[in-house]
Amino acid sequence: MRFRFSDYVLDVTRREFWRGGEPAALEPQVFDLLVHLICNRDRVVSKDELLESVWAGRIVSDSTLTSRINAARKAVGDSGEAQRLIRTVPRRGFRFIGEVAEEDAAHRAAGHIDRSIAEQARRARPEAPRLSIVVLPFDNLSGDPEQEYFADGITENLTTDLSLIPQSFVIARGTAFAYKGRAVDIRQVGRELGVRYVLEGSLQRFGTAVQVNAQMIDAENGAHLWADRFDGELSNIVGLRDAVATHVWRSVYSGLPVWENRRTLRERPDNPEAIDYVLRALASWNSLPATRERCDDVRSLLEAALQIDPENVTALTWLALIDIAEAADLLSADRAEQLRHAESMIDRVLAVAPATYLVHRARADVLRLRKKNREAIVEYEAALRLNPNDVDSYVRIGFSKGLIGYHEEGLANIQEALQRSPKDREIPKWNAIAGHIRMWMGDFEAGTDLYRRATLGLPGWGICLLYLACASRLIDRVAEAHAAFAEMKRALPNLTITKWRENVLSDEPRYLAWRERCYDAAREMGLPEE
Repeated sequence: MRFRFSDYVLDVTRREFWRGGEPAALEPQVFDLLVHLICNRDRVVSKDELLESVWAGRIVSDSTLTSRINAARKAVGDSGEAQRLIRTVPRRGFRFIGEVAEEDAAHRAAGHIDRSIAEQARRARPEAPRLSIVVLPFDNLSGDPEQEYFADGITENLTTDLSLIPQSFVIARGTAFAYKGRAVDIRQVGRELGVRYVLEGSLQRFGTAVQVNAQMIDAENGAHLWADRFDGELSNIVGLRDAVATHVWRSVYSGLPVWENRRTLRERPDNPEAIDYVLRALASWNSLPATRERCDDVRSLLEAALQIDPENVTALTWLALIDIAEAADLLSADRAEQLRHAESMIDRVLAVAPATYLVHRARADVLRLRKKNREAIVEYEAALRLNPNDVDSYVRIGFSKGLIGYHEEGLANIQEALQRSPKDREIPKWNAIAGHIRMWMGDFEAGTDLYRRATLGLPGWGICLLYLACASRLIDRVAEAHAAFAEMKRALPNLTITKWRENVLSDEPRYLAWRERCYDAAREMGLPEE
Protein backbone atom coordinates (compact mmCIF):
# COMPACT_ATOMS: atom_id res chain seq x y z
CA MET A 1 0.00 0.00 0.00
CA ARG A 2 1.20 3.50 -0.89
CA PHE A 3 -0.21 6.78 0.40
CA ARG A 4 0.31 10.00 -1.57
CA PHE A 5 -0.26 13.40 0.03
CA SER A 6 1.06 16.82 -0.89
CA ASP A 7 4.62 16.18 -2.16
CA TYR A 8 5.10 12.96 -0.16
CA VAL A 9 4.75 9.22 -0.66
CA LEU A 10 4.54 6.72 2.20
CA ASP A 11 5.10 3.14 1.03
CA VAL A 12 3.83 0.92 3.86
CA THR A 13 4.89 -2.44 2.42
CA ARG A 14 8.44 -1.37 1.61
CA ARG A 15 8.65 0.98 4.60
CA GLU A 16 9.89 3.80 2.42
CA PHE A 17 9.22 7.52 2.69
CA TRP A 18 9.70 9.81 -0.31
CA ARG A 19 9.84 13.60 -0.31
CA GLY A 20 9.74 15.46 -3.64
CA GLY A 21 10.59 12.29 -5.53
CA GLU A 22 13.64 11.57 -3.35
CA PRO A 23 13.92 8.96 -0.57
CA ALA A 24 14.12 10.45 2.93
CA ALA A 25 15.16 8.84 6.22
CA LEU A 26 12.47 8.36 8.85
CA GLU A 27 12.88 6.82 12.32
CA PRO A 28 10.90 3.56 12.68
CA GLN A 29 8.57 4.91 15.38
CA VAL A 30 7.91 8.09 13.40
CA PHE A 31 7.15 5.99 10.31
CA ASP A 32 4.69 3.81 12.26
CA LEU A 33 3.07 6.86 13.84
CA LEU A 34 2.50 8.43 10.41
CA VAL A 35 1.07 5.18 9.06
CA HIS A 36 -1.39 4.91 11.91
CA LEU A 37 -2.52 8.52 11.69
CA ILE A 38 -2.98 8.36 7.92
CA CYS A 39 -4.83 5.04 8.04
CA ASN A 40 -7.18 6.50 10.66
CA ARG A 41 -7.47 9.98 9.19
CA ASP A 42 -11.28 9.93 9.29
CA ARG A 43 -11.22 10.30 13.09
CA VAL A 44 -9.24 11.54 16.08
CA VAL A 45 -6.61 9.06 17.31
CA SER A 46 -6.11 9.10 21.07
CA LYS A 47 -2.75 9.08 22.80
CA ASP A 48 -3.49 5.64 24.27
CA GLU A 49 -4.23 4.25 20.83
CA LEU A 50 -0.93 5.57 19.48
CA LEU A 51 0.92 4.03 22.41
CA GLU A 52 -0.74 0.69 21.75
CA SER A 53 -0.03 0.78 18.01
CA VAL A 54 3.46 2.28 17.88
CA TRP A 55 4.87 1.27 21.27
CA ALA A 56 2.89 -1.98 21.74
CA GLY A 57 1.24 -0.52 24.85
CA ARG A 58 4.55 0.11 26.62
CA ILE A 59 4.53 3.03 29.02
CA VAL A 60 6.39 6.00 27.58
CA SER A 61 6.55 9.60 28.70
CA ASP A 62 4.44 12.39 27.24
CA SER A 63 7.66 14.05 26.08
CA THR A 64 8.56 10.95 24.06
CA LEU A 65 5.21 10.96 22.28
CA THR A 66 5.47 14.72 21.73
CA SER A 67 8.95 14.39 20.25
CA ARG A 68 7.73 11.72 17.78
CA ILE A 69 4.72 13.86 16.79
CA ASN A 70 7.05 16.80 16.23
CA ALA A 71 9.39 14.61 14.18
CA ALA A 72 6.47 13.40 12.07
CA ARG A 73 5.35 16.97 11.48
CA LYS A 74 8.86 18.03 10.52
CA ALA A 75 9.14 15.12 8.09
CA VAL A 76 6.03 16.23 6.21
CA GLY A 77 6.80 19.95 6.29
CA ASP A 78 4.34 20.73 9.08
CA SER A 79 4.73 22.35 12.49
CA GLY A 80 2.92 22.61 15.79
CA GLU A 81 1.89 26.14 14.91
CA ALA A 82 0.67 25.52 11.37
CA GLN A 83 -0.84 22.03 11.91
CA ARG A 84 -1.41 21.85 8.17
CA LEU A 85 -1.41 18.04 8.07
CA ILE A 86 -1.29 16.76 11.67
CA ARG A 87 -3.75 18.49 13.96
CA THR A 88 -3.71 18.32 17.75
CA VAL A 89 -7.22 18.02 19.20
CA PRO A 90 -6.94 19.28 22.81
CA ARG A 91 -7.60 16.58 25.45
CA ARG A 92 -8.55 14.07 22.75
CA GLY A 93 -5.56 13.24 20.57
CA PHE A 94 -4.37 13.78 17.00
CA ARG A 95 -5.77 13.62 13.50
CA PHE A 96 -4.21 13.60 10.04
CA ILE A 97 -6.20 16.15 7.99
CA GLY A 98 -4.31 16.21 4.66
CA GLU A 99 -5.76 14.97 1.37
CA VAL A 100 -4.50 11.43 0.81
CA ALA A 101 -4.60 9.24 -2.30
CA GLU A 102 -4.27 5.45 -1.88
CA GLU A 103 -2.78 3.38 -4.66
CA ASP A 104 -4.22 0.13 -3.27
CA ALA A 105 -7.73 0.82 -2.00
CA ALA A 106 -8.40 -2.86 -1.40
CA HIS A 107 -6.47 -2.65 1.83
CA ARG A 108 -9.02 -0.21 3.23
CA ALA A 109 -12.59 -1.43 3.65
CA ALA A 110 -15.29 1.21 3.31
CA GLY A 111 -15.89 2.97 6.61
CA HIS A 112 -13.38 0.82 8.52
CA ILE A 113 -9.63 0.87 9.16
CA ASP A 114 -7.62 -1.96 10.59
CA ARG A 115 -5.95 -0.47 13.64
CA SER A 116 -3.17 -3.06 13.51
CA ILE A 117 -1.97 -1.94 10.07
CA ALA A 118 1.21 -0.43 11.49
CA GLU A 119 2.12 -3.80 12.97
CA GLN A 120 1.21 -5.51 9.70
CA ALA A 121 3.46 -3.09 7.85
CA ARG A 122 6.37 -3.91 10.12
CA ARG A 123 5.90 -7.60 9.40
CA ALA A 124 5.25 -7.40 5.63
CA ARG A 125 8.85 -7.93 4.50
CA PRO A 126 10.15 -10.46 2.00
CA GLU A 127 13.13 -11.53 4.15
CA ALA A 128 14.63 -10.93 7.56
CA PRO A 129 16.19 -7.44 7.71
CA ARG A 130 19.89 -7.33 8.49
CA LEU A 131 19.52 -6.03 12.04
CA SER A 132 16.40 -7.98 13.05
CA ILE A 133 16.10 -9.23 16.64
CA VAL A 134 13.60 -10.72 19.05
CA VAL A 135 14.13 -10.61 22.81
CA LEU A 136 12.54 -13.76 24.21
CA PRO A 137 11.10 -13.50 27.74
CA PHE A 138 13.86 -14.07 30.27
CA ASP A 139 13.39 -17.22 32.37
CA ASN A 140 12.95 -16.87 36.12
CA LEU A 141 15.09 -19.66 37.62
CA SER A 142 14.96 -18.37 41.19
CA GLY A 143 11.98 -20.49 42.23
CA ASP A 144 10.31 -17.30 43.46
CA PRO A 145 7.26 -16.34 41.34
CA GLU A 146 7.47 -12.79 42.69
CA GLN A 147 10.64 -12.32 40.67
CA GLU A 148 8.73 -12.75 37.40
CA TYR A 149 8.26 -8.99 37.15
CA PHE A 150 12.01 -8.49 37.23
CA ALA A 151 12.60 -11.02 34.44
CA ASP A 152 9.78 -9.47 32.42
CA GLY A 153 11.18 -5.98 33.09
CA ILE A 154 14.55 -6.98 31.65
CA THR A 155 12.82 -8.34 28.55
CA GLU A 156 10.84 -5.13 28.07
CA ASN A 157 13.83 -2.86 28.63
CA LEU A 158 15.96 -4.75 26.15
CA THR A 159 13.20 -4.74 23.55
CA THR A 160 12.87 -0.98 23.93
CA ASP A 161 16.59 -0.27 23.87
CA LEU A 162 17.34 -2.50 20.90
CA SER A 163 14.54 -0.87 18.91
CA LEU A 164 16.53 2.37 19.03
CA ILE A 165 19.36 0.97 16.92
CA PRO A 166 19.20 2.80 13.56
CA GLN A 167 17.73 0.61 10.80
CA SER A 168 16.94 -2.19 13.24
CA PHE A 169 13.81 -4.35 13.27
CA VAL A 170 12.83 -5.55 16.74
CA ILE A 171 9.84 -7.80 17.37
CA ALA A 172 7.32 -6.14 19.67
CA ARG A 173 6.92 -7.22 23.29
CA GLY A 174 3.43 -8.61 22.76
CA THR A 175 4.62 -11.06 20.12
CA ALA A 176 7.76 -12.04 22.02
CA PHE A 177 5.78 -12.86 25.17
CA ALA A 178 3.79 -15.45 23.24
CA TYR A 179 6.88 -17.65 23.72
CA LYS A 180 6.95 -17.17 27.49
CA GLY A 181 7.32 -20.45 29.36
CA ARG A 182 7.76 -22.49 26.19
CA ALA A 183 10.70 -24.61 25.08
CA VAL A 184 11.52 -23.23 21.64
CA ASP A 185 13.69 -24.07 18.68
CA ILE A 186 15.66 -20.90 17.96
CA ARG A 187 15.77 -21.54 14.24
CA GLN A 188 12.02 -22.03 14.17
CA VAL A 189 11.55 -18.77 16.08
CA GLY A 190 13.69 -17.04 13.48
CA ARG A 191 11.58 -18.44 10.65
CA GLU A 192 8.27 -17.65 12.36
CA LEU A 193 9.15 -14.07 13.22
CA GLY A 194 11.41 -13.28 10.28
CA VAL A 195 14.45 -12.32 12.40
CA ARG A 196 18.13 -13.14 12.18
CA TYR A 197 19.04 -12.88 15.87
CA VAL A 198 17.50 -14.06 19.13
CA LEU A 199 18.43 -12.66 22.54
CA GLU A 200 17.46 -14.87 25.46
CA GLY A 201 18.40 -15.10 29.11
CA SER A 202 17.54 -16.15 32.64
CA LEU A 203 17.38 -14.80 36.17
CA GLN A 204 18.30 -16.61 39.38
CA ARG A 205 18.19 -15.55 43.02
CA PHE A 206 20.60 -16.66 45.73
CA GLY A 207 19.36 -15.13 48.98
CA THR A 208 19.68 -11.39 48.41
CA ALA A 209 21.92 -11.83 45.38
CA VAL A 210 20.62 -11.85 41.80
CA GLN A 211 22.36 -13.35 38.79
CA VAL A 212 21.30 -12.61 35.22
CA ASN A 213 22.61 -14.52 32.20
CA ALA A 214 22.08 -13.36 28.62
CA GLN A 215 23.12 -14.77 25.26
CA MET A 216 22.74 -13.80 21.60
CA ILE A 217 22.07 -16.56 19.06
CA ASP A 218 22.16 -16.58 15.27
CA ALA A 219 18.62 -17.69 14.34
CA GLU A 220 19.72 -19.04 10.97
CA ASN A 221 22.08 -21.69 12.27
CA GLY A 222 21.62 -21.71 16.06
CA ALA A 223 25.21 -20.58 16.70
CA HIS A 224 25.92 -18.74 19.96
CA LEU A 225 27.42 -15.33 19.18
CA TRP A 226 28.14 -14.17 22.73
CA ALA A 227 27.06 -14.68 26.33
CA ASP A 228 27.53 -12.65 29.52
CA ARG A 229 26.61 -12.75 33.20
CA PHE A 230 25.57 -9.90 35.51
CA ASP A 231 25.48 -9.95 39.32
CA GLY A 232 23.76 -7.61 41.77
CA GLU A 233 21.69 -7.29 44.94
CA LEU A 234 17.92 -7.34 45.41
CA SER A 235 18.21 -4.08 47.34
CA ASN A 236 19.10 -2.43 44.05
CA ILE A 237 16.99 -4.55 41.76
CA VAL A 238 15.81 -1.65 39.58
CA GLY A 239 19.36 -0.37 39.18
CA LEU A 240 20.55 -3.85 38.25
CA ARG A 241 17.78 -4.26 35.69
CA ASP A 242 18.73 -0.96 34.06
CA ALA A 243 22.43 -1.82 34.17
CA VAL A 244 21.78 -5.15 32.46
CA ALA A 245 19.68 -3.52 29.77
CA THR A 246 22.26 -0.84 29.08
CA HIS A 247 25.26 -3.17 29.15
CA VAL A 248 23.62 -5.72 26.86
CA TRP A 249 22.43 -2.97 24.54
CA ARG A 250 25.97 -1.61 24.22
CA SER A 251 27.35 -5.08 23.63
CA VAL A 252 24.74 -5.78 20.99
CA TYR A 253 25.21 -2.42 19.31
CA SER A 254 28.96 -2.89 19.02
CA GLY A 255 28.60 -6.55 18.12
CA LEU A 256 25.88 -6.43 15.51
CA PRO A 257 27.95 -4.64 12.85
CA VAL A 258 30.67 -7.26 13.36
CA TRP A 259 28.20 -10.12 12.95
CA GLU A 260 26.70 -8.42 9.93
CA ASN A 261 30.17 -7.96 8.45
CA ARG A 262 30.82 -11.66 8.98
CA ARG A 263 27.54 -12.42 7.23
CA THR A 264 28.55 -10.07 4.42
CA LEU A 265 31.66 -12.17 3.91
CA ARG A 266 29.26 -14.85 2.69
CA GLU A 267 26.93 -12.51 0.82
CA ARG A 268 29.68 -10.52 -0.95
CA PRO A 269 32.39 -13.05 -1.73
CA ASP A 270 33.88 -10.65 -4.27
CA ASN A 271 34.84 -8.17 -1.56
CA PRO A 272 35.77 -9.88 1.71
CA GLU A 273 39.07 -8.03 2.08
CA ALA A 274 37.55 -4.66 3.02
CA ILE A 275 35.48 -6.24 5.78
CA ASP A 276 38.48 -8.12 7.07
CA TYR A 277 40.57 -4.95 7.24
CA VAL A 278 37.86 -3.12 9.20
CA LEU A 279 37.42 -5.96 11.66
CA ARG A 280 41.16 -6.18 12.25
CA ALA A 281 41.37 -2.40 12.74
CA LEU A 282 38.59 -2.32 15.34
CA ALA A 283 40.04 -5.31 17.18
CA SER A 284 43.38 -3.55 17.39
CA TRP A 285 41.84 -0.28 18.53
CA ASN A 286 40.14 -1.96 21.46
CA SER A 287 43.53 -2.46 23.15
CA LEU A 288 43.75 0.85 25.01
CA PRO A 289 45.38 3.32 25.45
CA ALA A 290 46.19 5.03 22.16
CA THR A 291 49.80 5.30 21.08
CA ARG A 292 51.24 6.85 17.94
CA GLU A 293 52.34 3.44 16.65
CA ARG A 294 48.98 1.80 17.26
CA CYS A 295 47.14 4.72 15.64
CA ASP A 296 49.32 4.30 12.57
CA ASP A 297 48.65 0.56 12.47
CA VAL A 298 44.88 1.02 12.76
CA ARG A 299 44.90 3.82 10.20
CA SER A 300 46.73 1.67 7.66
CA LEU A 301 44.12 -1.08 8.04
CA LEU A 302 41.23 1.36 7.61
CA GLU A 303 42.84 2.96 4.57
CA ALA A 304 43.33 -0.49 3.06
CA ALA A 305 39.61 -1.12 3.52
CA LEU A 306 38.78 2.16 1.79
CA GLN A 307 41.00 1.29 -1.15
CA ILE A 308 38.64 -1.61 -1.73
CA ASP A 309 35.36 0.00 -0.58
CA PRO A 310 35.64 3.83 -0.72
CA GLU A 311 32.20 4.37 0.88
CA ASN A 312 32.69 2.07 3.86
CA VAL A 313 31.01 4.12 6.60
CA THR A 314 32.68 2.28 9.47
CA ALA A 315 36.16 2.79 8.04
CA LEU A 316 35.53 6.48 7.31
CA THR A 317 34.12 7.13 10.77
CA TRP A 318 36.97 5.39 12.55
CA LEU A 319 39.56 7.20 10.47
CA ALA A 320 38.08 10.42 11.83
CA LEU A 321 38.07 9.05 15.37
CA ILE A 322 41.73 8.03 15.12
CA ASP A 323 42.63 11.56 14.00
CA ILE A 324 40.63 13.00 16.88
CA ALA A 325 42.26 10.69 19.42
CA GLU A 326 45.74 11.67 18.28
CA ALA A 327 44.90 15.37 18.40
CA ALA A 328 43.28 15.11 21.84
CA ASP A 329 46.09 13.01 23.35
CA LEU A 330 48.94 15.24 22.08
CA LEU A 331 50.15 12.53 19.68
CA SER A 332 49.73 14.37 16.37
CA ALA A 333 52.57 16.02 14.49
CA ASP A 334 50.20 18.58 12.93
CA ARG A 335 47.06 19.02 15.02
CA ALA A 336 45.31 21.47 12.68
CA GLU A 337 45.84 19.26 9.63
CA GLN A 338 44.70 16.19 11.52
CA LEU A 339 41.45 17.89 12.53
CA ARG A 340 40.86 19.01 8.93
CA HIS A 341 41.35 15.43 7.78
CA ALA A 342 38.92 14.19 10.43
CA GLU A 343 36.33 16.68 9.21
CA SER A 344 36.70 15.50 5.64
CA MET A 345 36.01 11.91 6.73
CA ILE A 346 33.02 13.07 8.79
CA ASP A 347 31.58 15.00 5.84
CA ARG A 348 31.85 11.91 3.64
CA VAL A 349 29.94 9.82 6.16
CA LEU A 350 27.25 12.45 6.70
CA ALA A 351 26.72 12.60 2.93
CA VAL A 352 25.82 8.92 2.71
CA ALA A 353 24.71 7.98 6.27
CA PRO A 354 23.47 11.08 8.15
CA ALA A 355 21.73 8.97 10.81
CA THR A 356 24.99 7.44 12.06
CA TYR A 357 25.21 8.44 15.72
CA LEU A 358 28.96 7.86 15.99
CA VAL A 359 29.81 10.33 13.25
CA HIS A 360 27.78 13.04 15.02
CA ARG A 361 29.76 12.32 18.16
CA ALA A 362 32.98 12.58 16.13
CA ARG A 363 31.87 15.92 14.70
CA ALA A 364 31.14 17.15 18.23
CA ASP A 365 34.63 16.05 19.33
CA VAL A 366 36.17 18.18 16.57
CA LEU A 367 34.08 21.17 17.65
CA ARG A 368 35.21 20.70 21.25
CA LEU A 369 38.85 20.49 20.22
CA ARG A 370 38.33 23.82 18.45
CA LYS A 371 36.90 25.44 21.61
CA LYS A 372 33.35 25.47 20.16
CA ASN A 373 31.89 23.79 23.20
CA ARG A 374 28.32 25.07 22.94
CA GLU A 375 28.10 23.86 19.36
CA ALA A 376 29.67 20.57 20.44
CA ILE A 377 26.93 20.05 23.04
CA VAL A 378 24.28 20.44 20.34
CA GLU A 379 26.03 17.83 18.19
CA TYR A 380 26.46 15.40 21.10
CA GLU A 381 22.74 15.76 21.74
CA ALA A 382 22.12 14.89 18.08
CA ALA A 383 24.14 11.70 18.62
CA LEU A 384 22.03 10.90 21.68
CA ARG A 385 18.80 11.36 19.73
CA LEU A 386 20.04 8.71 17.32
CA ASN A 387 21.35 6.48 20.12
CA PRO A 388 19.95 7.42 23.54
CA ASN A 389 22.24 4.90 25.25
CA ASP A 390 25.46 6.34 23.87
CA VAL A 391 26.92 6.90 27.33
CA ASP A 392 30.12 8.36 25.88
CA SER A 393 28.10 11.30 24.57
CA TYR A 394 26.75 11.91 28.08
CA VAL A 395 30.34 12.13 29.32
CA ARG A 396 31.40 14.41 26.50
CA ILE A 397 28.46 16.71 27.11
CA GLY A 398 29.63 16.87 30.71
CA PHE A 399 33.16 17.67 29.53
CA SER A 400 31.96 20.51 27.32
CA LYS A 401 29.73 21.88 30.08
CA GLY A 402 32.71 21.86 32.43
CA LEU A 403 34.80 23.69 29.84
CA ILE A 404 32.33 26.58 29.72
CA GLY A 405 32.02 26.79 33.52
CA TYR A 406 29.00 24.58 34.29
CA HIS A 407 30.97 22.27 36.53
CA GLU A 408 28.24 20.66 38.63
CA GLU A 409 26.11 19.99 35.58
CA GLY A 410 29.09 18.45 33.84
CA LEU A 411 29.76 16.09 36.75
CA ALA A 412 26.08 15.13 36.80
CA ASN A 413 26.30 14.08 33.14
CA ILE A 414 29.31 11.89 33.90
CA GLN A 415 27.52 10.37 36.89
CA GLU A 416 24.56 9.53 34.65
CA ALA A 417 26.89 7.67 32.30
CA LEU A 418 28.34 5.72 35.24
CA GLN A 419 24.85 4.76 36.39
CA ARG A 420 23.92 3.60 32.91
CA SER A 421 27.11 1.60 32.36
CA PRO A 422 28.85 0.96 35.69
CA LYS A 423 31.38 -1.52 34.23
CA ASP A 424 32.23 0.35 31.05
CA ARG A 425 35.74 -0.07 29.67
CA GLU A 426 35.87 3.70 29.05
CA ILE A 427 35.56 4.53 32.76
CA PRO A 428 39.29 5.41 33.11
CA LYS A 429 38.78 8.15 30.50
CA TRP A 430 35.62 9.30 32.26
CA ASN A 431 37.58 9.52 35.52
CA ALA A 432 40.15 11.74 33.81
CA ILE A 433 37.42 14.08 32.56
CA ALA A 434 35.85 14.21 36.00
CA GLY A 435 39.34 14.92 37.36
CA HIS A 436 39.66 17.92 35.03
CA ILE A 437 36.36 19.35 36.23
CA ARG A 438 37.30 18.87 39.88
CA MET A 439 40.56 20.69 39.23
CA TRP A 440 38.75 23.59 37.56
CA MET A 441 36.49 23.76 40.63
CA GLY A 442 39.58 24.08 42.82
CA ASP A 443 39.26 20.63 44.41
CA PHE A 444 42.83 19.55 43.67
CA GLU A 445 42.80 16.56 46.01
CA ALA A 446 39.77 14.99 44.34
CA GLY A 447 41.09 15.84 40.89
CA THR A 448 44.46 14.21 41.62
CA ASP A 449 42.76 11.08 42.93
CA LEU A 450 40.64 10.80 39.76
CA TYR A 451 43.73 11.21 37.55
CA ARG A 452 45.44 8.47 39.54
CA ARG A 453 42.49 6.12 39.06
CA ALA A 454 42.48 6.91 35.35
CA THR A 455 46.16 6.05 34.92
CA LEU A 456 45.73 2.84 36.90
CA GLY A 457 42.98 1.84 34.47
CA LEU A 458 45.02 2.90 31.42
CA PRO A 459 48.72 2.44 32.19
CA GLY A 460 50.95 4.44 29.90
CA TRP A 461 48.29 7.00 28.93
CA GLY A 462 50.58 9.94 28.30
CA ILE A 463 48.30 12.96 28.55
CA CYS A 464 46.69 11.73 31.76
CA LEU A 465 50.11 11.05 33.29
CA LEU A 466 50.98 14.65 32.43
CA TYR A 467 47.96 15.95 34.31
CA LEU A 468 48.58 13.57 37.22
CA ALA A 469 52.15 14.87 37.47
CA CYS A 470 51.05 18.50 37.46
CA ALA A 471 48.17 17.94 39.87
CA SER A 472 50.41 16.04 42.29
CA ARG A 473 52.97 18.85 42.10
CA LEU A 474 50.29 21.44 42.86
CA ILE A 475 49.39 19.65 46.13
CA ASP A 476 53.05 19.07 47.03
CA ARG A 477 53.14 15.33 46.40
CA VAL A 478 56.55 15.78 44.86
CA ALA A 479 57.66 12.14 44.63
CA GLU A 480 54.41 11.07 42.97
CA ALA A 481 54.60 14.06 40.62
CA HIS A 482 58.11 13.21 39.41
CA ALA A 483 57.27 9.51 39.04
CA ALA A 484 54.24 10.33 36.86
CA PHE A 485 56.25 12.89 34.91
CA ALA A 486 58.99 10.36 34.13
CA GLU A 487 56.40 7.87 32.92
CA MET A 488 54.77 10.57 30.81
CA LYS A 489 58.09 11.35 29.12
CA ARG A 490 58.31 7.74 27.96
CA ALA A 491 54.86 8.02 26.38
CA LEU A 492 55.25 11.58 25.01
CA PRO A 493 59.03 12.07 24.53
CA ASN A 494 58.68 15.09 22.22
CA LEU A 495 56.14 17.07 24.23
CA THR A 496 56.84 20.76 24.87
CA ILE A 497 54.92 23.58 26.55
CA THR A 498 54.35 25.15 23.12
CA LYS A 499 52.86 21.96 21.71
CA TRP A 500 50.72 21.50 24.79
CA ARG A 501 49.33 25.03 24.36
CA GLU A 502 47.87 23.98 21.00
CA ASN A 503 45.39 21.85 22.89
CA VAL A 504 43.59 24.62 24.80
CA LEU A 505 39.87 23.74 24.80
CA SER A 506 38.19 26.81 26.27
CA ASP A 507 38.53 30.52 27.00
CA GLU A 508 36.78 30.19 30.36
CA PRO A 509 38.89 32.12 32.94
CA ARG A 510 39.15 29.40 35.58
CA TYR A 511 40.13 26.88 32.96
CA LEU A 512 42.84 29.17 31.57
CA ALA A 513 44.17 29.95 35.06
CA TRP A 514 44.41 26.22 35.81
CA ARG A 515 46.27 25.63 32.56
CA GLU A 516 48.87 28.27 33.48
CA ARG A 517 49.43 26.61 36.84
CA CYS A 518 49.93 23.30 35.07
CA TYR A 519 52.46 24.85 32.68
CA ASP A 520 54.41 26.25 35.64
CA ALA A 521 54.38 22.87 37.42
CA ALA A 522 55.55 21.10 34.26
CA ARG A 523 58.38 23.62 33.78
CA GLU A 524 59.52 22.95 37.33
CA MET A 525 59.71 19.24 36.55
CA GLY A 526 61.71 19.83 33.36
CA LEU A 527 59.24 20.09 30.45
CA PRO A 528 60.93 22.24 27.78
CA GLU A 529 59.31 25.37 26.41
CA GLU A 530 60.08 24.57 22.75
